Amino acid sequence: MSTSIDRLFNGRPLPKFPVPDGFADMKGVEVFVDETGDRGWTSDSSPWFGMCAVMIPQESVPQMRATVRGLRAEIGTTKPLHWVEHFRKPAHEGRRDMASRMVAAIPDVKVVYVVADKATMVASEELRRNGALFYHWTMRLLLERVANALAEWDGGARRGVVKLGAVKGMDHGESVRYLANVRRQEHAWDTPWKFMAWPPKWVGTNEYDGVQVADLYLGMLRWAIERGSDDPNEARHVLRHWHQLRCSSRGGIMGYGVKVHGDTSFLTSRDWWVSTN
Repeated sequence: MSTSIDRLFNGRPLPKFPVPDGFADMKGVEVFVDETGDRGWTSDSSPWFGMCAVMIPQESVPQMRATVRGLRAEIGTTKPLHWVEHFRKPAHEGRRDMASRMVAAIPDVKVVYVVADKATMVASEELRRNGALFYHWTMRLLLERVANALAEWDGGARRGVVKLGAVKGMDHGESVRYLANVRRQEHAWDTPWKFMAWPPKWVGTNEYDGVQVADLYLGMLRWAIERGSDDPNEARHVLRHWHQLRCSSRGGIMGYGVKVHGDTSFLTSRDWWVSTN
């Protein structure tokens, strides 16, 4: 279910942004984004909302595709992979271990998580009322880090092509307009959006193996948050790909490969997080 960009602006031309010289000839990175949780604030809502970007350099894309197709074959399904359906049940422990090892072995992948802890984040009344704005703000925090990762890629800056999992009931034309406004307001010394192909594309899970991979990464993070507090061993799946998280030049993860909107102790106080330091 790809979202038509032509339809997004009702026939109006998309805004254009400058790109670096030689942009089309730069080495590429496929960027896949998915989200988890909900954007509500009621007692029935999830306590946190999260998004994940999985950045796969062009030379690793064939292995990513082979990984997804191999997992489907191993578990005996032709359906798109989904953590909740295929990996979450108690009987799926072997599947979880298999999937976590296989995605961790894809070479040169970079991963970014953004987690919004609703109990501690500073949120305006508008953000609380407007689920689309909540999504867009979280998306911005995520894609800013993706743009920086593309600019600082080992061996030289790369050209990123971004595909996000389409969200039911959302107008992703509004999403494009939100990002366009962000880019218009950025100063030249801020986020290097120029390394990201414009516009991004919202797609169905069944259309791209990479969106299914992003779903698996988010599933592993959610499993660690929900189960790892009682048993740190349940965080082993996310820790297996810790080396793939984007980090600073000094190896720092917080603010780079992980961004918490709210109190960082939502993650950093957990035993499994402490074990990484």
